[in-house]
Amino acid sequence: MKRLTLLLFTIVAIACSKEDIPPIGDPADAVISLPETPFNYSNPNLPQHLLDPAVLNADNAPFNNPVTDHGATLGRVLFYDKNLSKNNTVACASWHQQSFGFSD
Repeated sequence: MKRLTLLLFTIVAIACSKEDIPPIGDPADAVISLPETPFNYSNPNLPQHLLDPAVLNADNAPFNNPVTDHGATLGRVLFYDKNLSKNNTVACASWHQQSFGFSD
């Protein structure tokens, strides 16, 4: 029984070692850097073919949650932010590439 208890204690001690815990970075690194002036998303200059009523009617944005410049700018910044990944190395943009229509 003593050997079993010692074995379990050793396994728990190894499993909980601090080497497996990623270091906590400087909290200042976690601050999101937003541009001083948000991008123009709520009233963009679109090419004429996108101003066609059939295209405009296909907009699926909810009427009670319209696109705002500040909200869309925040979304854009977060899309490219690597700090959202577990190991701070991968952003959403790493997989969903603009050149492939944001697919992966």
